[in-house]
Amino acid sequence: MRQGRKSDGFFLCFLINFAFRFRWAFLIVILLILHFLFNFPLWLIFIPLGLWIIHAFMVTLVLFLGNKAGNIDYPQKDNVNPYSKKNGDYEGFE
Repeated sequence: MRQGRKSDGFFLCFLINFAFRFRWAFLIVILLILHFLFNFPLWLIFIPLGLWIIHAFMVTLVLFLGNKAGNIDYPQKDNVNPYSKKNGDYEGFE
């Protein structure tokens, strides 16, 4: 089985985080309705859209870096306990 890399899934986590912050979409829809009804400037819609994307990206980045900082690979230690079974003792029991 293929081992996963630490960078796998960043984009997927960003999209999920983006979906969790769906409340920003309500503001964008309200501004879009105001644009069509009262000729509200269209460029003002891009401000909350940009903030929505930046907010989701920053939260995802902080969580990704926090997870990456906690993953330390320790070397495999040899079993020196004389009373425990060795790997060779388990062979043949498949």
